[in-house]
Amino acid sequence: MSQRSQPILLVCVVLAFSLLACSTFRSPDDPAPTRPPTETPSLTPSMTMTATLTPSPTYTPSLPPTLTETPQAPTVTPTQLRASSTPIIVYPPRTPTPQQ
Repeated sequence: MSQRSQPILLVCVVLAFSLLACSTFRSPDDPAPTRPPTETPSLTPSMTMTATLTPSPTYTPSLPPTLTETPQAPTVTPTQLRASSTPIIVYPPRTPTPQQ
């Protein structure tokens, strides 16, 4: 996608969402849509509602909880940390080569 078409695409997407929002949500001043008097509802509403509650079973542990000790991390000094994270290579001193 080119740099030139990105802003145009963004504007189109924003316009599409704003049109969708305007058509979906009515303002509070708008009256609710009404049904013509000749049309009958397809479902008959009933106001009966029943609810049954069943108690949940209580949990009883079969084994006592076991405590496990977490191992302690070894303590690291700053010199050990530097030695472990940054390798330092020490070469032996050069011996002078005999000249001929």
